[in-house]
Amino acid sequence: MTENKPPVQQNPNPSDKKKKKSAAGLIILIICIVLTALFTLLAVLPRPSVSDSVDLISQDTTSSNQGIFTSILFGSQREKKAAPTGDYIARIFITGVIEEENKSYSQKWLLETIKELEKDERNKGIMLILDSPGGAVYESDEAYLALSHYQTTRKPVWSYMTHLAASGAYYISCGSEYVCANRNTLTGSIGVIAGQSVDATELMNNVGIKSKTFTAGKNKNMLNFNCPLTEEQEAIMQSIADECYDQFTTIVAINRGLDKDYVQQLADGRIYTAKQALDLKLIDKICSYDEAINAMKSKYQFIGVEVFDYKYSPKATWMDILRGAVSDIKPLTQSKEENLIELVSPSMKYPAYIYN
Repeated sequence: MTENKPPVQQNPNPSDKKKKKSAAGLIILIICIVLTALFTLLAVLPRPSVSDSVDLISQDTTSSNQGIFTSILFGSQREKKAAPTGDYIARIFITGVIEEENKSYSQKWLLETIKELEKDERNKGIMLILDSPGGAVYESDEAYLALSHYQTTRKPVWSYMTHLAASGAYYISCGSEYVCANRNTLTGSIGVIAGQSVDATELMNNVGIKSKTFTAGKNKNMLNFNCPLTEEQEAIMQSIADECYDQFTTIVAINRGLDKDYVQQLADGRIYTAKQALDLKLIDKICSYDEAINAMKSKYQFIGVEVFDYKYSPKATWMDILRGAVSDIKPLTQSKEENLIELVSPSMKYPAYIYN
């Protein structure tokens, strides 16, 4: 009878263990070197600026089939349309919050674009495409003045309002001679925010916190959280709002051919639908974009004139790509409560015409 012996287990070769450890260590070392090089590169690369944005006279759109590795290696890849060869209407997109610069808006880019168009004999007019809740007083007025100066060349400026063209965006539209809107547009919000005061002195006293700001001038510390507003300071801030409001309503009255008292009656800060704005004579026409551009071409007999797009789009940097990756991961790390707050928060930006 044959005796069944258990299989003999062979002891692993010690040299094999060493080779595996060495290989694993080498892989980890390579990964560490690559990550170190990447973060060093991110630290030294320049931040995006207005000068890095698209050319003043060019159309660029983001390719829909752009791969993530192409984005990481070469930044934002844009297909540029050749400059117009003949006469053209410039379609300028004013998108997002109106301020010095953000991801969708650049004041410097807008002013320089208008100036270049003013000098270009092939340019026959401007069609503004507005999709903005408004923004800062200074930038809104600068854009309005630039458009008004452009019209001294006798080239027309028209506006077309899309989702939202409120407050500062409506102010800018007053720099055009004809205003069209989509039937679902919200506009108006003619009013001013001159500042905000938060008085935390009572709360600080309750929890035993003392704060003192050393100033020269009795009103120098107004609007600070540790200083209750006096009646004089309230009057100061209200005078700023009133002066700016007077400027806003005067601009609307002059450019819309309306009586100033009438404008101030409807300018209580509320937003209006396109139909309401048309009835109040704040806009001239409710139509589609195609109808608006065709009406402009017909009025000025622009035969064979093409439409050329101008849209601000800053170039993406490595840092932007990294931030985008982090924002994509964020929902996974948020608590249920945080996700719920984001879900129920309103997505429409607040209509504003505000002093920064």
